[in-house]
Amino acid sequence: MRSHIGTTSFLLLASLLAACGDDESGSSGNSSGGASGSTTETSTTTGSQGTGTGGEAQSSGGGTTAGEGGTGAGGQGAGGAPDGSGGAGGGNGGAGGSGTGGGSVEPIEMTLRTRVGDSASNVPFLAFQDGDGPWQAIEGLGGRYDVTRTGERFGVAWVCEVAPYGRTFTTVAVVFATSDDGFPGTLYCDAEDWQPITGTVNGLGPDEDASVYSKGIPGGVSSGAPQLTNSVGPTMLQDIVAVRSQGSQQIDLRIVRNYLPGGNFVVSFASGGIVPEEVTPSVPGAYASTLHTSGGTAAPFGFTSTSLWRLPASQLQDGDMHEFRSANGSAAHRYLSHAGNVVDLPLPESLLTSQVDVVESGPDARFSAAVGYDSAPSGQVLAYHFSGGQFDVNDDASRRWSVYATEAWLDGGNTFETPGLGDLDGWNDLWSLEGGLSVEYYTEAWTSTTDLGPIVRSAGDGNPRYLADEDEGVHLIQLFGAYDIIVP
Repeated sequence: MRSHIGTTSFLLLASLLAACGDDESGSSGNSSGGASGSTTETSTTTGSQGTGTGGEAQSSGGGTTAGEGGTGAGGQGAGGAPDGSGGAGGGNGGAGGSGTGGGSVEPIEMTLRTRVGDSASNVPFLAFQDGDGPWQAIEGLGGRYDVTRTGERFGVAWVCEVAPYGRTFTTVAVVFATSDDGFPGTLYCDAEDWQPITGTVNGLGPDEDASVYSKGIPGGVSSGAPQLTNSVGPTMLQDIVAVRSQGSQQIDLRIVRNYLPGGNFVVSFASGGIVPEEVTPSVPGAYASTLHTSGGTAAPFGFTSTSLWRLPASQLQDGDMHEFRSANGSAAHRYLSHAGNVVDLPLPESLLTSQVDVVESGPDARFSAAVGYDSAPSGQVLAYHFSGGQFDVNDDASRRWSVYATEAWLDGGNTFETPGLGDLDGWNDLWSLEGGLSVEYYTEAWTSTTDLGPIVRSAGDGNPRYLADEDEGVHLIQLFGAYDIIVP
């Protein structure tokens, strides 16, 4: 049953055990009658009835089939003959063979944990799918959800909500994966409550200004108005990145680590800032560079559209990473995201193909995405991604579905669908993509030299590219277009 009120907010691999017998069915029992009765008398004396012994069952059933019963029938004893010999005795039928139960799959327990902001907390909604079975809503306790699967394939869906400026932004994150994909045990959402981000940017020269980035809504300051007053962000620890510019030319940047919204930060460019280094692109196009800090802040610092840029290694800390982007015309983009200061990997050269269709209309609209990517410069494609959203619905709500399917889960295919969750307990109709409205969507292909961790992290908390390993954490991401589709 549906609820119209939203609530606030895999690790272990196991072997499949099977037991099977040798025989499919029990053999028939066999039996013989008892020995003839005998007597020393003559004329009319009759012999006593002999007693037969039933035959034993021959085997037990194996696999999943029970053994068949024995069929030996006993004879009835006959009276003594005139010559004094006893009649043949009657035997009892043989006992039926009893089958042994067949082999069964041992259930595999998984524990999922959720974090909302900086706390271990329940998310508004979480559902689990075992193989291709039905989706089931799962109740959590303090950010812990216990689920059971019986095969290698599974799906997880969870809901994140944030509410800046009194508006509601919902993300429905879905991941289809297998036990071999390295699915992490923790799922993330940004904090639901947002607070003002306030601070001062000092040291700006005449005609200079600064863009200020956080995990929330960016803001801006100038030399004449250095106080930041027009920004909000989720109430959780994050980083502040201020990028200084003069006109259209960006100059340098400064980073404030571990800031909590509601407090005040101070940035100073009086003695200069961090000046990025130029990187030679490997493919032609228009370029953009973005710093993703360990605290979850994404700060673009393109500086020019003809080069890629990175921060010096001395200015990075564990968890910081760069995102490089190359645009090819207006329909397709190429991304390379990586940790630390590694830049010797090329941007992907081939383009993605995709087809998105409506498979169910109405209040719980559903979509299918067929995605193709033939060339992965850094290993195999790990997952395909569909993102579809409806924004500014009724001027106070936006919703986005972010669905990932790994190549292992697809098992040679390339098509996956958004799941139907609308009939599950705890579901809020406001989270569904609605018929009659436009859905803005795009598709991606992800490759990784690590595992699904960064993808799962990006699905819920808004920072699209988290990496844990500075040397191996490489993602090649390719975006194919941004289109609208009208839901009937």
